[in-house]
Amino acid sequence: MGCTWGSTANAVAAKITRPTKLSDTRAARFGKSISVELDAIEPRRLRSLVERAILKHLPKKKYEELMEQEREEQEEIRRLVDEIET
Repeated sequence: MGCTWGSTANAVAAKITRPTKLSDTRAARFGKSISVELDAIEPRRLRSLVERAILKHLPKKKYEELMEQEREEQEEIRRLVDEIET
């Protein structure tokens, strides 16, 4: 998922940009001389951006099924970790 200039307007205000590394072979395609540090975007905001991007390409019902599957897998992992620790 790319970050477009429009989607980073708040990022600029939050000072989470940096100069684009000219040594990056992709820099010429960026079209801007600044880059956004995604790890500096507040986690809930970043999750929201990613979720919206996913939902543009995946039916909501399928997304919900996958999220439920993920929750079940997380519960199973927690259960297994608990077994190991006890």
